[in-house]
Amino acid sequence: MPKTKPRAERGGAIVAVPAMASNTARAESVEIQRASARAHRTAVAKFAKNVEQLVTLVGAPLVAYLADVAETRSVKQWIVGEHAPNPRVQSKLQLALMIATFLHEQGEDGAIEAWFQGLNPALDDHAPAELLREATADDFTKIGRKVLAAAREFVNK
Repeated sequence: MPKTKPRAERGGAIVAVPAMASNTARAESVEIQRASARAHRTAVAKFAKNVEQLVTLVGAPLVAYLADVAETRSVKQWIVGEHAPNPRVQSKLQLALMIATFLHEQGEDGAIEAWFQGLNPALDDHAPAELLREATADDFTKIGRKVLAAAREFVNK
């Protein structure tokens, strides 16, 4: 006979609740929580590595500017995995890393930071960093494509 939990009253009748069903559900819930925590740690670690690469290419002050944070301390905390910014900021930094890596691979090492900060005629004389920072969720894809196109145009000159 299976072990039972203390009796529970249901609809006026007292019924024995099998403990095994409850333990199985609890174990599944704990495993889901553990899997979720592992996925979160993996995502934070991957994000931390990406931020570290971006800092190497453009510097912590520019990364802080892109993320719209007041201090580079936040950037350093992201690198060590203490926490991560919201998903919108993560997307902006991921795009900035993609563009910075593209410019780096094209041999533009000395110009990457300046390219992000300089006024760009292909972007109606806005700086790429300014456009990425100010992009909203609604226009991020459109802005991102424009900034990437401007990077390609810069390399092809």
